[in-house]
Amino acid sequence: AFRLEYFLVDKWTDLARKKEIARLVAHEISHNWFGDLVSIFWWKYVWLKEGFARFFEYLIVDELFPEWNHWGHFIEDMARVAFVKDADKDTHSLDLKTIGSPREIMSKVFDSISYNKGACIIRMMFEIIGWERLWDVLSKYIHAYKWSCVKTEDLWKIFGQFTDLDLSLIHISEPTRQAE
Repeated sequence: AFRLEYFLVDKWTDLARKKEIARLVAHEISHNWFGDLVSIFWWKYVWLKEGFARFFEYLIVDELFPEWNHWGHFIEDMARVAFVKDADKDTHSLDLKTIGSPREIMSKVFDSISYNKGACIIRMMFEIIGWERLWDVLSKYIHAYKWSCVKTEDLWKIFGQFTDLDLSLIHISEPTRQAE
């Protein structure tokens, strides 16, 4: 993800480029917790690391550079792309049923469903329970699963224990209707 040109910023670097660099750095830093400290059990759960990294990329950049109103662009940037991909005939659930070869992993897993839709799911939880409770739940999640591998149901379990949300009703591994 890191390339040399992402570190070359000077007074002539345009704002769009600075925003892109800030997002990338925030995204990759987020992987220290979501992807490294708490890893995924298998590639079918990649949304647990990429969705969180994408979510925090917006939150961190907005905190560091509030004048950019980065958080205000989340819905337009994330949800629109996720909706378009979800309406496609080749869409898939967040938790893919079968993933085998490295080719399948690269072609099916790292897409706007894992990144954008995953971030949108987290954003919905954020909007329902608020920042303080989300931060508390995520701290408990990280503490409970640090140095181990997780599945989606592990995240739901923590949310169920520390909020009044019953996320066991959310079946992200079964699309309700396949696009035609």
